[in-house]
Amino acid sequence: MNGFDLLEAIGAARDSYIAEGAAIRSGEKPPYRISWRRAALIAAAIALALLLVGCAVALLLNLSSLSFRQEQQTDQRTGQTKVWNLVSLQGLVGSDNYKATQEWYEFWQTDQSAYDDSEVIDREYFVYRCYSQEGKEKIDELCETYDLKLLGTSHTSKLENVLYAVKIPHIIRIPTTADVQTNNADCYSGGSFSFSGTATLPQSDWKDPIEFQFRCVMKDVFDNTYLNVGDIREYDQWTYSAPDGTQLSLAVSQRMGLILLDQECFFLTIQIQNPSFQDLQGNVRTMSRRNLESFAAIFDYSFTPQPLSPEIVELMNVTEYDVENYFPNLKIPESIPSAPKIETYDEKVKGLLESTKEPERLGYAFLDIDGDGAEELLIGKDGYCTHIYTEVDGEVVTYADTDTYMWNYPCEGGILVSVMEADSIDYYIRTIQAGKTTASTRIQYVPETPLEPEHWNRYLDWLTDEPITQQEFEEILDANIRIPVAMQPLLDYPLEEPIARSTFRQSAYYESYEAMIRIYLTNRPERWYRWQYATLDLDGNGQEELVWQEDSREMVYTMDQGDMIMLLFGRDLTVCEDGVVEEIQSYSGDNKTYCYYRIDGNQAVLVDYLRYDADVNPENPWLYSTDATGQDVSLIPVSAEQAQSIRDQYIPMDLTLTPIAQSPYAQAYQTDVEN
Repeated sequence: MNGFDLLEAIGAARDSYIAEGAAIRSGEKPPYRISWRRAALIAAAIALALLLVGCAVALLLNLSSLSFRQEQQTDQRTGQTKVWNLVSLQGLVGSDNYKATQEWYEFWQTDQSAYDDSEVIDREYFVYRCYSQEGKEKIDELCETYDLKLLGTSHTSKLENVLYAVKIPHIIRIPTTADVQTNNADCYSGGSFSFSGTATLPQSDWKDPIEFQFRCVMKDVFDNTYLNVGDIREYDQWTYSAPDGTQLSLAVSQRMGLILLDQECFFLTIQIQNPSFQDLQGNVRTMSRRNLESFAAIFDYSFTPQPLSPEIVELMNVTEYDVENYFPNLKIPESIPSAPKIETYDEKVKGLLESTKEPERLGYAFLDIDGDGAEELLIGKDGYCTHIYTEVDGEVVTYADTDTYMWNYPCEGGILVSVMEADSIDYYIRTIQAGKTTASTRIQYVPETPLEPEHWNRYLDWLTDEPITQQEFEEILDANIRIPVAMQPLLDYPLEEPIARSTFRQSAYYESYEAMIRIYLTNRPERWYRWQYATLDLDGNGQEELVWQEDSREMVYTMDQGDMIMLLFGRDLTVCEDGVVEEIQSYSGDNKTYCYYRIDGNQAVLVDYLRYDADVNPENPWLYSTDATGQDVSLIPVSAEQAQSIRDQYIPMDLTLTPIAQSPYAQAYQTDVEN
């Protein structure tokens, strides 16, 4: 999503990488008092050890050399048992840091009041998410027993400021062909620091952005962070020599990618949050050794962090300062090569018109959302935005740059609400100003599934949520008043030079419907209930289409010249008579669009369009597109009765979907497995 920073944490929020105590055994999410702030800032994953074998200089990666506890959890529905390993992120088995982490965990098991926020203690203990006298006394005891110091005061600033504060010239290897984008960093007065970011490897076969979290903790301090890495048997583990000669230990599984450096003064860990992905057809691809090594080669490991001097601590309390002026004796790194910057709105528009699936559906508008006097460029459809750009100092900055599974709408007071639809529907409420974003609230709606009823959550941080009522959920959304935006067709955008229209087609990467179903059957049988299908010739051309339902999502596929392609994707599709498919898209409040597509060979052609938008006109919210484009300029108001009569023209078919467990391929697949 092109650096959409707010969404980079979604994987961590959903997977709950950091898990502690009884929450792991019970399978519940960790309560909000667990070390959420440090988990979200660090969230590093590592587990490997360097062992000397005899006189040889052979390095053996072993996650168990960091594991201080193994627990088992039984899935009540399937009866299967999962193994969870908790690992130290400060040092190897037997080290003082390792033993301090293990002892803290055991203390927390017996006295959870350590995270009780009913008491107020010294501020220097806040970094441990410890607010009780009992917890403070235990931390002091551990520091005395193992001759460790407190982490110290936490400071947040730009990465370059933090690096110079701990006297590190640079952390990204120079030169590098990778495009690396980093967020603000955190450091502690003792010299420990952490930051997160996204990296793209243009010369690698792993083209997806890599979300990572980088963490370096000094060994003379006590740090109570640990990590649940899952089953260590699932990891591929090996050693790798970085370009600067540093010997690293690497590990990767579908769960996470891990990098470890165990030095005399510090312990460095890097976590890859997205080392695998699953496409719409259920295929899973995991990073290879070469992929992870290419990522590891981005960083320069030839450094030793230093504690912050009193002068630097005072300086770090200043919001902005001149790095070169305050650190004249440190080498200022050369600029790191990155992807070419897009400097004009024209280039953004050209890119969309050349690549989007339905360019005729997109519209554009200019609106000063943040009130700084400069108009933002908004691009989207149905009255909502998929792309929002602003200009800062002659450069285009992105507020939103998303796909069809996410949409945004500006609100009064410089607020931008972004909504992402996946298995759940997540709302991100942000304040924007002059190219900068401040996150304020994330709330989530989880639709009803066969395993659980619908529910609502409010996230207290990226890893921890609390249940709220539907009324509370709606009150949070309603407090942000949407600004309706009237858009002009994007095809009419005044480009200096005309461009060719997009001929995008979304391949499904299967050679047949049968091949797709057989792939899904490779999942565990207890998961087969998630997928249902039907095949029928919607347009009467002799080629059957595949109607596919996956949880709360639905798709329509067809075959064209030996290629399986996706025609439609949505949460609410209804197959109607005469080869028409109704697609209902829900937006904010009760707002909806009703699109009617006629299947015609290898295309789904929009033939009718209705919109219900109470924010535009609460008294008369129904709008009809006179030319079936859905463009704002083509809309006319209609009554509720007229809207219903239009919908009544399209008669739903009595279509029964078959679970893949009842497909003719399921029995054959089970027989093959048994044999």
